[in-house]
Amino acid sequence: MLKADATTAARVAEAKADGVTLNACQNTMAGMKLKPEDMNPVVTYVPSGAGEIVKKQHVGYGYFRP
Repeated sequence: MLKADATTAARVAEAKADGVTLNACQNTMAGMKLKPEDMNPVVTYVPSGAGEIVKKQHVGYGYFRP
Protein backbone atom coordinates (compact mmCIF):
# COMPACT_ATOMS: atom_id res chain seq x y z
CA MET A 1 0.00 0.00 0.00
CA LEU A 2 1.19 3.50 -0.78
CA LYS A 3 0.82 4.98 2.67
CA ALA A 4 1.58 8.66 3.21
CA ASP A 5 4.63 7.92 5.37
CA ALA A 6 6.18 5.36 3.00
CA THR A 7 9.88 5.64 2.25
CA THR A 8 8.99 5.52 -1.44
CA ALA A 9 7.00 8.79 -1.33
CA ALA A 10 9.52 10.72 -3.47
CA ARG A 11 9.58 8.00 -6.14
CA VAL A 12 5.79 7.81 -6.09
CA ALA A 13 5.52 11.57 -6.63
CA GLU A 14 8.02 11.33 -9.50
CA ALA A 15 6.04 8.52 -11.14
CA LYS A 16 2.84 10.55 -10.81
CA ALA A 17 4.57 13.55 -12.41
CA ASP A 18 5.54 11.25 -15.30
CA GLY A 19 1.88 10.38 -15.86
CA VAL A 20 1.61 7.12 -13.93
CA THR A 21 -1.79 6.46 -12.34
CA LEU A 22 -1.58 4.87 -8.90
CA ASN A 23 -4.73 3.10 -7.73
CA ALA A 24 -5.34 1.61 -4.30
CA CYS A 25 -7.78 -1.24 -3.73
CA GLN A 26 -10.48 -0.18 -1.28
CA ASN A 27 -11.07 -3.83 -0.28
CA THR A 28 -7.44 -4.17 0.79
CA MET A 29 -7.53 -0.81 2.52
CA ALA A 30 -10.58 -1.91 4.53
CA GLY A 31 -8.84 -5.18 5.44
CA MET A 32 -5.80 -3.23 6.61
CA LYS A 33 -7.99 -0.68 8.41
CA LEU A 34 -6.60 2.17 6.28
CA LYS A 35 -8.46 5.35 5.37
CA PRO A 36 -7.77 7.72 2.47
CA GLU A 37 -6.07 10.15 4.86
CA ASP A 38 -3.53 7.41 5.68
CA MET A 39 -2.55 7.11 2.04
CA ASN A 40 -0.13 8.99 -0.20
CA PRO A 41 -2.09 11.97 -1.58
CA VAL A 42 -1.39 11.05 -5.22
CA VAL A 43 -3.29 7.77 -4.91
CA THR A 44 -6.73 7.30 -6.44
CA TYR A 45 -9.07 4.54 -5.31
CA VAL A 46 -10.79 1.61 -6.97
CA PRO A 47 -13.31 -0.69 -5.28
CA SER A 48 -11.43 -3.86 -6.24
CA GLY A 49 -7.83 -4.11 -7.41
CA ALA A 50 -8.48 -7.44 -9.13
CA GLY A 51 -11.57 -6.03 -10.81
CA GLU A 52 -9.58 -3.04 -12.04
CA ILE A 53 -6.95 -5.33 -13.56
CA VAL A 54 -9.66 -7.27 -15.41
CA LYS A 55 -11.17 -4.02 -16.76
CA LYS A 56 -7.78 -2.81 -17.95
CA GLN A 57 -6.98 -6.12 -19.64
CA HIS A 58 -10.35 -6.02 -21.40
CA VAL A 59 -9.39 -2.73 -23.09
CA GLY A 60 -5.94 -3.91 -24.11
CA TYR A 61 -3.63 -3.39 -21.14
CA GLY A 62 -1.19 -6.15 -20.24
CA TYR A 63 -0.51 -7.52 -16.76
CA PHE A 64 3.04 -8.56 -15.94
CA ARG A 65 3.84 -10.16 -12.65
CA PRO A 66 7.45 -9.69 -11.53
